[in-house]
Amino acid sequence: AERTGESPAGAGLEMFESKSIEVFDIVVTNVKAFPVHTFAHLLEKSLKDTAVRRAYGDPRGQWIAPLVICLSLFLLVSIALASSLLFAALYRFNLASGAFLLPWEVASSDGLTAVAGFSLAPILESSLGGRKKALLAGAFGSVVEVGAGFGENFQYYTEKVSGVTALEANPLMHPTLQREAGLAGVTLDTLLFASAATNVQAIPEGSIDTVVFTLSLCSIPTPRVSLRQAYLWLKPGGHMLLLEPVGFPPSWLRPIQELVVRVWRPLSGGCGFRSDILSAIQTLKGVKVVSLEQFVAFPIHAPFVAAKLYKLN
Repeated sequence: AERTGESPAGAGLEMFESKSIEVFDIVVTNVKAFPVHTFAHLLEKSLKDTAVRRAYGDPRGQWIAPLVICLSLFLLVSIALASSLLFAALYRFNLASGAFLLPWEVASSDGLTAVAGFSLAPILESSLGGRKKALLAGAFGSVVEVGAGFGENFQYYTEKVSGVTALEANPLMHPTLQREAGLAGVTLDTLLFASAATNVQAIPEGSIDTVVFTLSLCSIPTPRVSLRQAYLWLKPGGHMLLLEPVGFPPSWLRPIQELVVRVWRPLSGGCGFRSDILSAIQTLKGVKVVSLEQFVAFPIHAPFVAAKLYKLN
């Protein structure tokens, strides 16, 4: 039977739902142009279900459509904002590096790490720059920097450094790294792919004065093995300088910190906050720990360690 005597508020709501369905016909059509068909089908199903409930006088029909509309628009705005940020970051990266990385190439691990790392580097430097400067003032002679990134550390090397062998596995970072070396007046002896075993073997044992790890040991699956290799590269009396994130202590912040790390890890080439780094430093044989300082950085109260090791004769 046809319903009569509907209130003005009810008529207004029905008009709102009718216009909403017209709008979402357009939205759904556009959404289907993206690889999220499930989302488009969900919108269609929700709106049809709302129309049926409304027709049969089900009161739930009064709030399903507005809720679906609000949530869907929020998702679409989020996608648009994320896309805008990605394109802006990609533009800045290409402009600075001279690369021509295309949007779909960012999906690769190297592309994502390069673009995200370039965007986050100023934030990291504002938080850790002072610690790096103090630590790297101890670098001297021939230096091997493991995970050299974009060359952010080059500005902190002093005239005591005669040359740097940079190990960086991501080739997309190499142009910016080389440019930073020139700007900082650092002699870049060699630029190697850190992931290639032949390049690791190309550095003779007992030939290096300083080995540097900053935010790089955290992305290596076996930090003990890497520290041992660095030890073999060093001359007797050589220094190993490290600034790395370590495991979170138990606290009410830990679930939030671990969630942040899950997002951070794919953006940083696999770098995470790991408790085995600190133990690997403390148990490395054949060295003397000259200094080891644990401190907290970043708004999420993330723990780091800064250490200086000395290779015994």
